[in-house]
Amino acid sequence: MALVECPSCHRGISDEAEACPNCGYPAAKKRAQQAAAREALGCAAALVVIIMIIVGVYFVESGDQSTASAPSAPASRPSGDDTKFISGDHFFGCRERSVYEKLEEYAAEKDTQAFGEALFAELLTGQCRSFQKGEPVFITDTAFFSGLVKVRRKGDIAEYWTVLEAVK
Repeated sequence: MALVECPSCHRGISDEAEACPNCGYPAAKKRAQQAAAREALGCAAALVVIIMIIVGVYFVESGDQSTASAPSAPASRPSGDDTKFISGDHFFGCRERSVYEKLEEYAAEKDTQAFGEALFAELLTGQCRSFQKGEPVFITDTAFFSGLVKVRRKGDIAEYWTVLEAVK
């Protein structure tokens, strides 16, 4: 129990009091308003992070397409069984396994703000990238016990760690 200042008469009252004993100001109502304001601010911050991620992915993807030196041939499966394909649009990969694992850790902790900020920053630096469904890739390394694979996009030299489920 702590003493706080009454917003109306400015005298000290208990932080647990329903109303100020001096002037009758409803202190519980003020605390409820402050809690609602904090919750709204948290939701707004989460929305800003999501928008930043979407904008970042858009710029990274449009940058990848604009820097291509030559048009690529349509994706087709070669005669061997080397080419794999990304199984969905929600997968991403990172050049460094430790960066990917840190992002996985944020996701497992359900810390969407930390995950969003970190992924956005890594997408902007080129450390991570998002994959498109059906994109052809080659598996270059595996870490079976962690469920991770390292893939290289067809026609690219950069390699990215991602989850095994991303590749079919």
